[in-house]
Amino acid sequence: MPMLDRHRFFLFALALCIYCWLFSSTEAFTAEVDKETKRVQAFASLISAKAGKMDSRQIWSMIDDYKRVGTPSEYFYVEVASRLFSLKNTSDALKLCDLGMKEMPNSYQILSFRGQMWTSVDELDRAAADLKKAAQMGQKFAPTYYRLANYYLASEDPKSALSAVDKAIVLDDEKGGTFHRFRAAILAQLKRFDEAAAEQRLAIKMSIYDYERVLLVQELARYQFGAEKYKECIDTLLSLGDSSKLARRSLDNRSILLARCYERLGKNIQAQAALKSISMSSEHYPIAQKMLLESYKKCGQKKEYLEQERKNRDLFKEIRPL
Repeated sequence: MPMLDRHRFFLFALALCIYCWLFSSTEAFTAEVDKETKRVQAFASLISAKAGKMDSRQIWSMIDDYKRVGTPSEYFYVEVASRLFSLKNTSDALKLCDLGMKEMPNSYQILSFRGQMWTSVDELDRAAADLKKAAQMGQKFAPTYYRLANYYLASEDPKSALSAVDKAIVLDDEKGGTFHRFRAAILAQLKRFDEAAAEQRLAIKMSIYDYERVLLVQELARYQFGAEKYKECIDTLLSLGDSSKLARRSLDNRSILLARCYERLGKNIQAQAALKSISMSSEHYPIAQKMLLESYKKCGQKKEYLEQERKNRDLFKEIRPL
């Protein structure tokens, strides 16, 4: 099973970066006056609340009104651009960062964030220019190295990505474990699955959000699977507890990985049970049906094989002989 192809891994990296953007826009600007911080956050929240109800002209009218009250801070440009980007308004987010750099040409924070956005739209040359310059300007600003790691991954250079995220951790080992989670994913990309699992355990230990636990544990299980530690993988997946408390998607993700582990351990009955539990709406459903057919044939379960073969013909319209 491919652990993380380039597209899925890149999306994973970007999802992690959302946390980093929020981190950079709150923790990294502690020198800002509280009054200004509250004003910026109120404005950014207003932008979010009106998402989908305003066009670009109306957004810039709001920004102009804000500027008339007082000169925007560095924090303003990063925070508002972050909100716009999270709303998939990349063009206005980039435009706002361009304006911020024009007014504050020495701001490595704005430059770093713009570089991350260039990575997200696959403008890698522009991303490299912004992020490498930002790293020179603010050599102790950890989020820049995190974003550089994301850029290197998009450029299919996981070794450089690992070096970059290591530097981010040295500079500021943020309390939520996000950098370590990202480091684990990079190690998995490098096929260093045992190290990835160890790093993921650290990320789980450091995590401060309960809602992340299922996803973090499932990521750990995938790394254990990659390391061919199938019994450990099963124990990790079963540690999630009562199936009734898991979301359907999480349950299906767990079931397909359990089935693969049981299959490799020769526990075909358990593998079949896990495959049968996968819902028809799951992305894993088609492969689960094919795996069931192969399992029945392997185990000499003729009746089940013939029934599954008929089912698969209806599902896939035609089925190639095994």
